[in-house]
Amino acid sequence: MNRCALIIMALTSWLGSLTAQEEAIPRGRKFWRDIVAAKFAVPAGESPRKLLEEVAPLLGSADSELRDDIAYTIAEHWIYRQKLMSRDDLLA
Repeated sequence: MNRCALIIMALTSWLGSLTAQEEAIPRGRKFWRDIVAAKFAVPAGESPRKLLEEVAPLLGSADSELRDDIAYTIAEHWIYRQKLMSRDDLLA
């Protein structure tokens, strides 16, 4: 299993039995779509760790856009490609 898959598995462990409902999307769908559209730039004044904690529940969504196009791709870019998360962040 590759490192990215292990990281995503760790993120999904935060989910427990949660399911993402439209009204439960932190900050709203547009906020997350804008991050994707901005090529995964972290919004000014925001922390990638805190944002990943907010978006992590969407990894369990039945909505493929929320799960795959938003939550997974943001996590994959910030953790694996851009390496914005420290080891301590990931262990937390």
